[in-house]
Amino acid sequence: MSNFLELNVRTYVYDTEGIPGVWFFSLDANNRIACSLGRKLFNLNYRDSKMAATKGEWVDFKARRTGVSESAVFRYRPAGKPRNARPGSLDYFLTERYALYASCGATRRLWRGRVHHPPYQIFDADMEHVSSLPAEWNGQDRLSGPPQHACVSPGVRVDIFRLQQVRYVDAHTQPDTYE
Repeated sequence: MSNFLELNVRTYVYDTEGIPGVWFFSLDANNRIACSLGRKLFNLNYRDSKMAATKGEWVDFKARRTGVSESAVFRYRPAGKPRNARPGSLDYFLTERYALYASCGATRRLWRGRVHHPPYQIFDADMEHVSSLPAEWNGQDRLSGPPQHACVSPGVRVDIFRLQQVRYVDAHTQPDTYE
């Protein structure tokens, strides 16, 4: 069941214990069972989508969310040699995350799921076409220019563990800890 296409819109966060993770605005996938399980088991915003990817010198990727008329289109290719992300680098910040966060709609409680994966082998990416539509599907603004950073990976096996509730801290009563 893990062999399906997926496109996500996410941001990078820390919880009240300082654990870095990923917050998904949406995860579009072309597997209805995976979407249903992701919503039920992990409270993630999985959305059913039609997707296609062809790989040659370039990867051509197309996604159309169910109920939306326009398709998001991407064209990219790996550039350079594969590498592991160096600790302290932007690539490390973006790829070496071992938690995901979600909230339960009714209670608005925050949940954390531990994630395990080997380090990603990443390449720089040449981007020929990047669509703004996935961000727009989530109520965000259209991209104003090309990506500031792009990398690509052939992927890794990811295991997600049971969600645990995150301790609530009222941000308005806590002192800032940023330097």
